[in-house]
Amino acid sequence: MVMKKLFAVLFAAVFMIGIWGCGGDEQETTTKDIQQETQDVKEEAGEAMSAMTDKAKEKKDEYMAQMKEKLSEYDQKIDALQDDISAKSEDWSDESKEQANNALDKLKEQRDAVENQMEDLKAASADTWADMKEGLAASMKELDASYESAKKKAAGMLSPEE
Repeated sequence: MVMKKLFAVLFAAVFMIGIWGCGGDEQETTTKDIQQETQDVKEEAGEAMSAMTDKAKEKKDEYMAQMKEKLSEYDQKIDALQDDISAKSEDWSDESKEQANNALDKLKEQRDAVENQMEDLKAASADTWADMKEGLAASMKELDASYESAKKKAAGMLSPEE
């Protein structure tokens, strides 16, 4: 009877070790599966983030190209206005010449400020890019208003006095 009890206890111990051992492998396999899935998710998230970053960079580059083109157009407009004023200002009073030159100087300063904002925008992070973009758009509107104002002043001076 003692032998039967010892055999039963030994059998139960071996059985439990066997079950525990199988469970350990299963747990280890499950842990490895979870680690692999976690790694896969991290990689997919990294790829998605990279794709989003690439798309944002592409949009930023497109916007910068548009702004550069607009700035180039303003350069041409400012040069044409300056040439027009220079060609026709011989008969103007010194005060009129000074007003025209001051308007042109202000216009050039604003244009340079816009260019500086564009340089800052090139180096902007994705977090600050949207705010800086709004600031650049506002500066472009100010530049346009200053150009129109200078053009009107110059037109008034360029037209023959009665």
